[in-house]
Amino acid sequence: MGDAENTRPSWLRYAGWALVPLLLFLFGQYLEGPPYRVIVRSGPFLIAVVGVTALASTFVWHLRRYPPLLGFIYVVTVSMGFIWSAQHYYDGGKHSDYLAFLLLWAVPMGINCSLFLNSLFAPFKLVSPQGEVAVEHSDAEWPVGHFDVRLFTVSQDGGREHLYYELRGGPPLPEGFFLDGYSHDHFVSLKEHWGLIMEQRLHRFTTPITLYETIIKFGETQQLVQNYELEIETFFNG
Repeated sequence: MGDAENTRPSWLRYAGWALVPLLLFLFGQYLEGPPYRVIVRSGPFLIAVVGVTALASTFVWHLRRYPPLLGFIYVVTVSMGFIWSAQHYYDGGKHSDYLAFLLLWAVPMGINCSLFLNSLFAPFKLVSPQGEVAVEHSDAEWPVGHFDVRLFTVSQDGGREHLYYELRGGPPLPEGFFLDGYSHDHFVSLKEHWGLIMEQRLHRFTTPITLYETIIKFGETQQLVQNYELEIETFFNG
């Protein structure tokens, strides 16, 4: 296979599930009915707000690749704004003075929660693009210096949307890569594509990819269909 590093499940999903017990603990506190001002000033609340915001921002970064500094500013601004407004609103003063601020920051926090939940149940893994792998090889033995395999999501009208998976490296050429599914892993084979690329010495190769998966949900059998566009950029020696 080669490049096993590129096919590991993303740490994003593990970090998200690790935060779930803390969120359930906070939800239990709300059900028990202690003063809200105690909850919003607690350590678990602070960690949960910052954690959900950070993981939501990271999830979007995997899809959009915005500048990391922008994500950091977003995490600090939204999480601190929501914490500040919540603590003042439940501090026993005039609630109306801080209600507008609380509602203002509750909007992006609601979006963060939706993105956070999406990152937990995304159909396939999210893998950050890996840096080029330096591999010693002979030019005579390997005509390819290095390659860049990219998988893009496709919109309903067939247009390319977001970078979903990327595999970079040098020879030997990988036979394919794995993507996580709900019930089993999907192996995307590259073997036949490499044959065509080598034969015609194609620098850039694109082809549609469709992955099917049958699942049982609420007692009914459903088939999931995921459409992608595979792009392989090959850099030949000489």
